[in-house]
Amino acid sequence: MDSDFGITTPEIDESGCLARDDMVILGHFKLKLRADVDRKEDPKDGWSVRTCLLAKKLCERIEEGQQRIDALRHRLNDQRKQLEALKTSSLCLKAKRDTLRKLLADASQNDSAASGDAAQQEDEIAKLQRRLAFYRNVLNFRVVHLKDNRFQFIFYGLSEDPEDFCYVTFAQPPTTAGKTADMLVDLVRCNPPISDIERLVNFLNQTGDYRSFLIVLRKRFQRYFQLRKAVSAKLSAAAVCGDKVMTSKQVSSSQ
Repeated sequence: MDSDFGITTPEIDESGCLARDDMVILGHFKLKLRADVDRKEDPKDGWSVRTCLLAKKLCERIEEGQQRIDALRHRLNDQRKQLEALKTSSLCLKAKRDTLRKLLADASQNDSAASGDAAQQEDEIAKLQRRLAFYRNVLNFRVVHLKDNRFQFIFYGLSEDPEDFCYVTFAQPPTTAGKTADMLVDLVRCNPPISDIERLVNFLNQTGDYRSFLIVLRKRFQRYFQLRKAVSAKLSAAAVCGDKVMTSKQVSSSQ
């Protein structure tokens, strides 16, 4: 209630708007005030003065109330915009969370698969190392990697001369995208030469059996040194016989 005029001031609800009944009463009261102001009354009449003051007071209250309503509406719109922004941000964060969960699950599966593959590869490497050690110790050979995708199998200890060694040089055929080469290796050189080296290389390309290829190749090189030794022995024997014949002829002629 207004302490100056003894009247009840219209209240504003939580939404920032006047109640419906108060709005109706206020409308009638404003009309009455306008009618009273329009009437020419005695300036000394207290009622007219009080009515004018009350009208001015109410107009100020109405203006303040309207400003409050506008401010509340503005705040409400801002809060709605913030709420929409929060909802959008929440949806984006939820989508990112789901994506991260999926990535983590996939990464976990990939790690498990990679661990299994790594263990399998380590086993295969260990087997290859054991086989390579067997080849080196038993077959007396080593592998040398060269430039331009070439490599050599070098055999040693196949003859009495420790400086003798044999080798075969291969080149890896180029591969096209998505396709493998038709051949495993391409023969570059074989030293010392072997008569059936082409046949052995074809066998290797068809089967991929390096073990059998190396064993047979070693035997071929051994056979080469054996034949060379036999030929050298025959030549040495022939030379000795020739020397003896020449010596006997010289002795006979001198007598």
